[in-house]
Amino acid sequence: MLSRPLRYDPASDRFVEYVADETSGEFGERVTWDPAPLLDRNKRLANNGDGWNAAKDLRAVASIPLDLVRLWQAQGFDVFTCDTRDLLKRLNDPELRHLRTANWRC
Repeated sequence: MLSRPLRYDPASDRFVEYVADETSGEFGERVTWDPAPLLDRNKRLANNGDGWNAAKDLRAVASIPLDLVRLWQAQGFDVFTCDTRDLLKRLNDPELRHLRTANWRC
C-alpha cells in the first residue's frame, strides 16, 4: 500500500494520511488523531483546580476524545445512554487518568 505523508487538519484536530491500494488502485484516507493537546489540557485543568465552576454547581470531571467515545460505542458501551456511575467507574481506571480534568476518584 502506497501512502503520502500525513497532513494535519486543524478543523478536526486530526492527522490524515492518503493511501492507495497497489492492487486495486483505489485511493482512501487513513485518519489518525493526536491526543496530546487534549491530554495536556486535561492535565493542566486537573493541576489547576478541582473542576468546579465559580458557582460550585457544576463540576467538569473529564474530557473524552470523540474517537474514544466511538470505540467504546463499538464495544457496546455508550457514554450518552449509560448510567453515570458506570462511566465514572470506567474513568477510575489508572490508564484513563489523563481523561480526568480534576483530581478525583469515585
